[in-house]
Amino acid sequence: MEKEVLNLPLIIGGKEVEGEHHIRLEYDDLVISFPVLDDEKRKAVLAMDQDSIHNLKLTEIVSFLQRVSWLWYDENYPLRKKMMEYGPRISGQSAEMYKHNIAVLLQLISFKTFMEDIVDWELGDRRLLDEWISRENGEIHAEPLGRLLHIISGNVPLVGFYSLVRGLITKNVNIIKLSQKDFLSTYLFVRSFADVDPDHPVTKAISALYWGKDDIENIDFFSNAANGMIVWGGFDTIRAYKSRCPVGCEFIEYGPKKSLQIIDYDNNDVDQLELNIARDVSVFDQEACLSPQLVLVKGTDIKRFMIRLMKGMISYTKLWPGAKHTDDHYIHMNYLIESHEYLGNIAWADDDRNWLVVKLDDPTPVNLDHPLGRTIFVKEIQDFDEALEYIDGHVQTVGIAPESLKLKLRDELTKRGVSRIANIGNVDMPREGLVHEGITLNRLVRLVGMEKESSYHAKSYDYPDDYFDQFIYWLKWVKKGEDHGKILRK
Repeated sequence: MEKEVLNLPLIIGGKEVEGEHHIRLEYDDLVISFPVLDDEKRKAVLAMDQDSIHNLKLTEIVSFLQRVSWLWYDENYPLRKKMMEYGPRISGQSAEMYKHNIAVLLQLISFKTFMEDIVDWELGDRRLLDEWISRENGEIHAEPLGRLLHIISGNVPLVGFYSLVRGLITKNVNIIKLSQKDFLSTYLFVRSFADVDPDHPVTKAISALYWGKDDIENIDFFSNAANGMIVWGGFDTIRAYKSRCPVGCEFIEYGPKKSLQIIDYDNNDVDQLELNIARDVSVFDQEACLSPQLVLVKGTDIKRFMIRLMKGMISYTKLWPGAKHTDDHYIHMNYLIESHEYLGNIAWADDDRNWLVVKLDDPTPVNLDHPLGRTIFVKEIQDFDEALEYIDGHVQTVGIAPESLKLKLRDELTKRGVSRIANIGNVDMPREGLVHEGITLNRLVRLVGMEKESSYHAKSYDYPDDYFDQFIYWLKWVKKGEDHGKILRK
């Protein structure tokens, strides 16, 4: 069967740019044809106007993003319809999961006050982006880094939305390197800006490009041109760009992580706990680092817990159908089932392998070769000190129930490297005031300052009477070339 070909232009400074030579990205029943970057196009990317977005007020940026959200609320908006049609064909995720990604995006950008609050939480004062704020004996201001290079991973469509929005509200210009695995989500989001206003400074502050993982020429070129790099991906991707990060360039990595949950089942007071766990496992088809892979349970009725958890997995398979998996994935999952059954563990899965629940019996270790695809290991523990043995620097998010257990464990968890202790059931949307991986907007700006005149003092300090006289006296002796030790002995 002949594959459908989707011809897409580059986006450089908000403008669509065609090319003579194209790269072809192959999918099951689809080919994306995308222009190859040449010297002229690379120079055009670096020529993006940084002053225009810098000179905007934060309120103007968030108002523009809100107008973008109004387009995406409309299910008949052409770019939304295109994402819903082609996104699942490219990534394999279901249309229902794409709707959820769009819903989370709309939560992020549809309320101006929410975006302004994000800046307040993370910078301490949103006025820093627009004004010089008086502090003690000086005035400070937040300058954008300048040119941000975003290396987008393809596991979760929301990644590109999140990364770009944060680059824009800090007034940076943004170079987006798209992912082959989920090419269209971020690309169509960027294209929608021109539908609001093609000449707006926010629209002109974005370029959406693509190069392969072995394209050293483009990797080197754009790495060397960046003032900040935001890299999402696995170990190899992080290493490739970190090794090329120029001196003085801010490097922000969202590397490979895993997450888990800890349950005090006997003392839990949430009726839908197992359903909430199933939701956290199922969202984004478990591709996100914040998706739990292991549940540690202390309780007297683990059988009840397992039954209710499987019912929850079935419910979310209906609400969010599973991704379209490759043959390799099914082989991996079947191998995992047979391996654990051989070890004496119990594995439950539906016939289509839309989900898998494995109960681990002591002393079986957790299998770190996790297939994802909504696979959750359940391990019974005798006390919560035992749970801490599973925490290391690779664990990002820990969901805990009940609330009292969060307070008991939080210090030990965060000392071991955990960045977020979450409520179970909404792992995909951190509560207001929290940030992903603990990485704040401070990393996307430079804090600069100007001293006030020498006679200005915000407060007085009780210096000894001759403190400054002695300093001046010392300077005079230094100028005369006298013995410094003699001065200090005095």
